[in-house]
Amino acid sequence: MSIKYTFLSEKPGLKGTKLQVCSDENMSVSILQYKMQGQLLYSHERGMYSEDRSRQMQQIKEFIKIADERSMDLAVTPEASVPLEIIKEIIEGRIQRPEAEKLWCLGTEGIYKEEYKELIAEWSKKQDIVFIYPQKVVMSKHINPMFYIFQTAEHQLAVVLQAKTGAMKDDFFQHEQADLSRGEEIFIVDLNGDKAAQNVLVTLICADVLNVNIAQFCSNFHGKSPVILNIQMNPKPYHGKFIEFRENIFNDNALHMAQMIVANWGRGTTIDLEGERKTSRGYSDSGSTVYFSIGNNHWQMRRKRILENPDFIREGLGEAQKSGLEYFLADQYEVWKMQEQIEVAYYEKKIGYRVNSERDMTVRQYYP
Repeated sequence: MSIKYTFLSEKPGLKGTKLQVCSDENMSVSILQYKMQGQLLYSHERGMYSEDRSRQMQQIKEFIKIADERSMDLAVTPEASVPLEIIKEIIEGRIQRPEAEKLWCLGTEGIYKEEYKELIAEWSKKQDIVFIYPQKVVMSKHINPMFYIFQTAEHQLAVVLQAKTGAMKDDFFQHEQADLSRGEEIFIVDLNGDKAAQNVLVTLICADVLNVNIAQFCSNFHGKSPVILNIQMNPKPYHGKFIEFRENIFNDNALHMAQMIVANWGRGTTIDLEGERKTSRGYSDSGSTVYFSIGNNHWQMRRKRILENPDFIREGLGEAQKSGLEYFLADQYEVWKMQEQIEVAYYEKKIGYRVNSERDMTVRQYYP
């Protein structure tokens, strides 16, 4: 299957739009990341969704409220975490919309095939939003989507729907392999007003990592500083294939200061088949982590010299660990892992294009 990569700056309705995640004017962006424990069900016709709908609706509304009140540059939720009703209420104006230059990346529960077709027809006719969606989806039973939500330069609401491109290959997810409608287009967020964006953002929905051609994927970001979001509902976030993908990203020398954010559900999350006895034992580890090319934070590229730097140990690692991060150092990248007790993380992340400080980011904890 061939994947089409579309830069959002090419879309007429988004001309002149600027997002802070693509800006090169500030040293960092603020991020709010959802990492709650959940109990999900899988339906052949619908895909994944939360068993307790009212609880999930309330949690996501509180999450969005925090993102809005604290004017977060980027708000991220895992795969299948946001009920579709939330997206509808944002479009209808019943839930607050993001401020100018802010981006919400919302992994959404599965959508019935027929409902998806109805939404495409309805939202395409709306005059008060800019609605962008994949031009081709290989239809089966349900869609597994994510949405970018933001304001355009003309103060309209932009709603960008991206469909998962491929199913998980784990034995439990054999149903998804048969049921998933597969998107064939991935959108690249490169909105920096009238300037070309050096800092760009792209989202892969869980097993998209397993289905993209890594060389083709990376070629879209050569000479740029990409932030790669991998939103997951994944009980095995450290599977070898996910590690292999990450290492390929950080070994590509043509990517300038690459960064990767893994947004998974929290430890203890379960998923069971709808209507059958519950057998899921729950995640043992969320794996929600921020990865940086070593050059993002260090002029010295050798691990030994980095770990001998007293300022980095005291001011970087010391504060980070107090705030809820665990630190690891690989050959080509740094690992800033969110501690399992963190449920909603707020942190500052340096942008890739402008780096002049070793001190990276802090995390605070909030409860919806």
